[in-house]
Amino acid sequence: MPVKKKKPARKGEVKLPIEWRYPEDLKTRFANQMVVQFSDPEYFISFFEVRLPIMTGDTQETDKRLHALKTVPAECVSRIVVSKERMGNFIETLQRNYERRASKKTARKKSNNKG
Repeated sequence: MPVKKKKPARKGEVKLPIEWRYPEDLKTRFANQMVVQFSDPEYFISFFEVRLPIMTGDTQETDKRLHALKTVPAECVSRIVVSKERMGNFIETLQRNYERRASKKTARKKSNNKG
């Protein structure tokens, strides 16, 4: 993928680098389900964690309880809003990182199969 050239600052504009910070109390949560919704000016991305209930007992008992479930709760662990102008860049960044990881994984598999 081609590297984007940075736009030069316009007259009277100052370009400053971003210093990325994570708050010390930031919690990292697992998300195994996502919902993307949009309105005209922005996208809403909600991340959910679905956990099956703990089932104990023999197979017959657990099967009976599982089939009696009407729903499985999905807890929203985070929700972000992205402007439509930034969404394309967000998707490109995700795609680029996904492809990098996939190519590293493929290279590792090939090197493991050689020996």
